[in-house]
Amino acid sequence: MADSKADAINAPVVTQAKAAAGTIELPGAIFGEPLRRGLLHDVVRMQTAGRRAGTASTKERGDVRGLIEGPVRRNHKRPFHSHSLSVTSRGTR
Repeated sequence: MADSKADAINAPVVTQAKAAAGTIELPGAIFGEPLRRGLLHDVVRMQTAGRRAGTASTKERGDVRGLIEGPVRRNHKRPFHSHSLSVTSRGTR
């Protein structure tokens, strides 16, 4: 380890009114490391995601208004085709 990282770092302290309020001594072993932007980005995204309410939702099949029929067979020539069934929402417009 280099001696410069073990030395303390003096950082300015600023009030909310942006006035100088002095300095603070920070440990060089922690704050002397180079900035890792990718890691900082991940931490900020994780913290903001934790603040969200998480109440987003989508409608289920029974919640769609105007659903008259169930799955409609689209292609009668290939009854077991993977795309032969689709759910159609025929609402009242």
